[in-house]
Amino acid sequence: MASGCTAITLDNVYLYSANSSSIVKIDRTNGQKYTMDMPPYLENDVSCISVTPNSEYVLIGVGIDMTRSGFGYVLPVSVQSDELLPSIQLLNKNPCSIACTPDSQYALVLSDSDNTVSVVDLSSFSVTDTLSVGGNPTSITVTPDGRYALVVNTGNDTVSIIDIDTFSIVTTIPLGYQPHSLVVTPDSHFAFVANNKDVVSVILLDSLSVVQTLTANTEGVLVSLLAVSPDGNTLYMVSANGIFSQFSNNIGAS
Repeated sequence: MASGCTAITLDNVYLYSANSSSIVKIDRTNGQKYTMDMPPYLENDVSCISVTPNSEYVLIGVGIDMTRSGFGYVLPVSVQSDELLPSIQLLNKNPCSIACTPDSQYALVLSDSDNTVSVVDLSSFSVTDTLSVGGNPTSITVTPDGRYALVVNTGNDTVSIIDIDTFSIVTTIPLGYQPHSLVVTPDSHFAFVANNKDVVSVILLDSLSVVQTLTANTEGVLVSLLAVSPDGNTLYMVSANGIFSQFSNNIGAS
């Protein structure tokens, strides 16, 4: 099973996991498991998965064979009925990350095969816009207030900022070497981006600029995971060698 292909509904009731052959739904309240077969025309591996904030749909990204042209897909699944809805075709795109707007109206599908973001209207399951971002994008995140989407571009060491109201790129922020992981505080004021090794860039979203650089106590080893506490006061970092580090209080002080 591909990495990152597990998601939980916002109410913490259902856990989903998917691979190229099946989708597994687990009811976390009683442990019951339900398995759905993937459509036979989806021949490639599942590459990402996301759940809409209203817990109405699970969105499963299926990648293309990067050695040839073809369709990538987003497969919507109804959480309540377990119905597999018609897939959304994405020509020559390889979905690698999916983020939804807080109102569950749109899904933003990041493709690392052509450095684009496809905007999917979830009322019609149709692509309404396509945006170009930086090189080798790896992840997309929508801020909790729904104002921006942030795309980490590992290939050219930047973060692209998308205005959700207009679905346009408002700026591109240069960062350190090979950014790869991003998290936003619950109040949508700060974003933290892990760069190569043990450096974390702090972006003030009010000004869309880097205001601070943090060095994790991870012995110079890559920070592989970032998380922010629910109150927004503590940043947690885990490195590839298992060392845990944290910054508390004023973590985004300018």
